[in-house]
Amino acid sequence: MNDGSKRWQDLLDQLATGEKIDWDKEASQDINETAILNQLKNIDAIQKVFATQYKKTDQKQKKTKPKLFEWGHLQVLELLGEGSFGEVYRAYDEVLNRDVALKLLKPNQLATFQSKLFIEEAQRVARVRNRHVLAIHGAGVNDNRAGFWADLIVGKSLEHQKKLSHENLLKVALAVADALYAVHEAGLVHGDVKAANIMQDQNEQYILMDFGAGLESDAANSSNHSVGSPMLMAPELFNDEDKSSASDIYAFGCLLFKLACDHYPVKGKQILDVMEAHRKKDYAQLKDFRADLPFSMLSLIQSMIDPDANNRPSALEVKNTLYAIRNEP
Repeated sequence: MNDGSKRWQDLLDQLATGEKIDWDKEASQDINETAILNQLKNIDAIQKVFATQYKKTDQKQKKTKPKLFEWGHLQVLELLGEGSFGEVYRAYDEVLNRDVALKLLKPNQLATFQSKLFIEEAQRVARVRNRHVLAIHGAGVNDNRAGFWADLIVGKSLEHQKKLSHENLLKVALAVADALYAVHEAGLVHGDVKAANIMQDQNEQYILMDFGAGLESDAANSSNHSVGSPMLMAPELFNDEDKSSASDIYAFGCLLFKLACDHYPVKGKQILDVMEAHRKKDYAQLKDFRADLPFSMLSLIQSMIDPDANNRPSALEVKNTLYAIRNEP
């Protein structure tokens, strides 16, 4: 290697290792060398900027994320919400170098069968690969607490959405139909399709979450007794029939009905009132509230909430019909 080549190699090595370079000392009278030196000097400056920003970001993260406790390799940072059996936290995954959602079984719910159900929930969701279904990264038991961690969805649920336009209603419907089709194709039932379980993320994508009330669609003696939301429960569920893909479609139809007009197809303040409404077949018609919606959309939603489970369309049929509606002139 001649002296010229060795000089450039030494400079590149110094850049690679982050060593400080005296660019004034390296200055040259040769025009070609000056051009190359200027390029290397610019690379050095860019590296320093990125190194400084990374250091500041790293320090800021460490400063603004005091941990509550550790669960395995996760640093648990804050409680986001809780239910009867579980708690959802924001946690920092040191391996992935990002925040995740961690769902843990509550400390007072430590029976073996409950831990098993918790892990099974993660396994159910992990079997579904779809952009509109929450992505699970792992599950396990640490410090005698069962849990799983998943994508942290930064956004808001559909819980407070009211009277969506046809365009926005169609967008939600297409996303949920796609999610439910993937769920049902995996041999699963979601079990609790409702506004609170559908999140709109920062990219305005809708994500179906919380399979805690789901079950294997072909499982015998399944844990079908976890009550969903009464206003979205299919009539057959009040007769102790098993949850099914058809009952998911009914709940989906009720959700669209509510998002369209801020009412449910059945009325009732208590579960007994809802049961009585089903017994009397006292059902509202969406056309009475939203006559502005296309007939095809009104017809689809009414078919999804048909009292007879055998008359309801499948998730694939719903999905295909929605695409046809979207392409209508």
